[in-house]
Amino acid sequence: MRQVPWGKSAIVGGLLFSVGNGAVAWAQQYLPSGVAAVVVSAVPIWLVLLDGQQRRRLLKKPLLLGGLLSGCLGVFLLSRPSNLAKLLQTDRPDLAMIGVGALLTGSLCWAGGSLYARTIQYGDTPPALRSASQMLTGGLLLAGLGLATGEWQQFKISELTWLPVIAMTYLVLMGSLIGFSAYSYLLRKRPPAQVGTYAYVNPVVAIAVVGLLGKEVVTWPLVLSLTIILAGVFMIYWAGRRP
Repeated sequence: MRQVPWGKSAIVGGLLFSVGNGAVAWAQQYLPSGVAAVVVSAVPIWLVLLDGQQRRRLLKKPLLLGGLLSGCLGVFLLSRPSNLAKLLQTDRPDLAMIGVGALLTGSLCWAGGSLYARTIQYGDTPPALRSASQMLTGGLLLAGLGLATGEWQQFKISELTWLPVIAMTYLVLMGSLIGFSAYSYLLRKRPPAQVGTYAYVNPVVAIAVVGLLGKEVVTWPLVLSLTIILAGVFMIYWAGRRP
């Protein structure tokens, strides 16, 4: 019988899902999806900064330093209280700042968990079982947190509509079974900074979808911040490719 290191899987699941994804869900009480996606697109920057081997090798490259500075600048411009107030049309930018802080913390934990997952020796355990152990433990920890904070009292099945059911089904199939399984596989095969390039796509898709659906306002400050962050991520990626 194959042995799964459940303790180590729980650490990965806790960092990736309980804190990483949990922070995204929590922050969207204060931030729209487009803004959240732009902030989370800085994940590749955290991957480079936390990976000691990559950091020592790549920080000697001007292109990488430029990418790091560009990414930080984009997040800074987006998260300034004055910009958030205009972007969200709110007189409480302090609440939006709390959401941005949660997203940055979640992104940092996602990057840390991704790097830690690369160090775990699973032996001949099938890749699907590895991913399942991380998602299962992370989900249980997050469920426990929700119970401990009393969120379960706010859930009423009678008020459940088809829209969240469809969204959850999509996330289970595309986000977890396919998306995360592919992410876990690539973490074992490719450098973390390259694996993190999935962040190129997510914010662009998120902003395009919310713009088309008309559920959220897409503003120029949002697009500018996204452009600056993605420019930084592209520079980090190319710095890693060049000898």
